[in-house]
Amino acid sequence: MFFDYADTLNLAKFKYKTEGENVYEEEVEEIKEEISTRQSYIDEIKQRFLNPSSKSYISPDAPDYNVAKGIADEKISKYNFEIQELQKELQQI
Repeated sequence: MFFDYADTLNLAKFKYKTEGENVYEEEVEEIKEEISTRQSYIDEIKQRFLNPSSKSYISPDAPDYNVAKGIADEKISKYNFEIQELQKELQQI
């Protein structure tokens, strides 16, 4: 055989996770994905007002710009609140 009895076994390099650790990591990853999704929504909304090359760009010269900006600000505020709540939940896990 290829096993040398004189060498010590390095069992410390094998890291086994318990079921609890796996569940914890899944929950953390799920919350992080939700945070990332909401942040991408915020970025998408902001790009509608900042990026003139975007086909969904809303120009400041548009007649309903202030209404659209108000709605966008409300949505961004809602997403920011949800992100804060998810971050609190993440800290409590």
